[in-house]
Amino acid sequence: MREKKGLKNMEYLPILVKWMAVLIVIVSAVFLLGKAAGELIVPDRSYLKGTLLHRFVFKPNPPAAFKPLSPMQLWKRIIGLFLATRLLIIGASVSYAAATANGAGLGWILGQWWFEYDSYHYINIATNGYQSTGEDQNLIVFYPLYPFLIKLLHYVIPDYYVTIMDTYIVNADYYIAGLIVSNLFLLIGLYYLVRLVELEWKDSELASSSAKYLLIFPISFFFSIIYTESVFVTLCILSFYSMRKSRWLTAGLFAMLAALTRNQGVLLAIPIVVEMAVQQDWRTLLRQGRIRAWLRGLFPGILGVILPVVGIFIYLLINKLVSGDWFRFLFHQKDHWGQTFGFFAENLAEHMRRALTYNKPLFNVGVYLPQIILFFIAFGLLIYMTNKIRLSYALYSFSYLIISYSASALLSGARYVGGMFTLYLFLAYVVSRVNSNQRPYIDWILLFFLLFFTVVFGLNYVF
Repeated sequence: MREKKGLKNMEYLPILVKWMAVLIVIVSAVFLLGKAAGELIVPDRSYLKGTLLHRFVFKPNPPAAFKPLSPMQLWKRIIGLFLATRLLIIGASVSYAAATANGAGLGWILGQWWFEYDSYHYINIATNGYQSTGEDQNLIVFYPLYPFLIKLLHYVIPDYYVTIMDTYIVNADYYIAGLIVSNLFLLIGLYYLVRLVELEWKDSELASSSAKYLLIFPISFFFSIIYTESVFVTLCILSFYSMRKSRWLTAGLFAMLAALTRNQGVLLAIPIVVEMAVQQDWRTLLRQGRIRAWLRGLFPGILGVILPVVGIFIYLLINKLVSGDWFRFLFHQKDHWGQTFGFFAENLAEHMRRALTYNKPLFNVGVYLPQIILFFIAFGLLIYMTNKIRLSYALYSFSYLIISYSASALLSGARYVGGMFTLYLFLAYVVSRVNSNQRPYIDWILLFFLLFFTVVFGLNYVF
């Protein structure tokens, strides 16, 4: 009787998750509306003091003197963090795989452990291109830039390494090229993430912490294997860095490339518009009647806004050329992967239901529960950071999370959250406010979960 009552109470959990998700998004939206009103609409922020809007407005408070890290200092920190975390990931995966591989060679262990799920598809596209018929026609749902980069790089992979890996894995040159692309972009992304945070908060330690939290985030192994995560995150960081330097065309080009990597890349048009409005002080120019000056400054920004949309157009054009249908990817998303566009809160509720009924604990731990928990953590951090970041970062993060959780067959929610680079700025800032004696515990907890999910991924329970 008591067991039945417990099960009945559990039935309310999906409903609770749904309405908590709606509530936290509404709160976040209200905070962002107040922020937008205070930073874009009100002519003079001095009028905001003592008002409710003042609580939402970004109030930079840079130190009197600041000296950014030299390139040499920065590369030393990045490479040190990179090597330490990647070696730990390799050690965890190889150790577990070796213990369960029944005497298989090290090359097989490394190859098979990391050659999983979407990796097959990207290598397939890089090798054979998109197909209009057969089983592989459904691979049109994967965006083209990442496999194109693999295709380019595989031509320069020395035959010696290919011969060694061919013993254990098919298309070894593409496999090695994919690993190089992912890790090279990861290093570039880390460098410019630090530079971006230095630019915003004039704090090199905080900037270095942002890079550290990207590397020890529980699913950061995706940045180093044959997945799009590192390329996408790096292009987003480079786009934001260019925006903050008022290089609108460059920002748009990086955003276009991001849109050719993952669909969320088109969202970079939003921060470009916001940064144009903030940096060009359009209110003053229009009030003074300087219409031409406003239009001159507006033109390169308009190109920057259009380019992410051009990226999506190129992807749709590929669909048309391959299959004859501009939106063929939508058919394959639904038919092959059961993926449609749904209401984010209902998607979370459905996955809470599955977590309660699915009789595979590791699947729940690796898939359903992390993406539900990370949704609330990400939005909680966004609400806390509302008045500590620029409006462009806040709006990008909000839209990114909503779009990412709108996928009905949501199996990679945790990975999608990991692709939101602003998350690592938020983590670094919040942890910097924690007592210095307690910060190492946070790092160790994150590192533990990173190694845990690395092993769970190899067991086919993380997507």
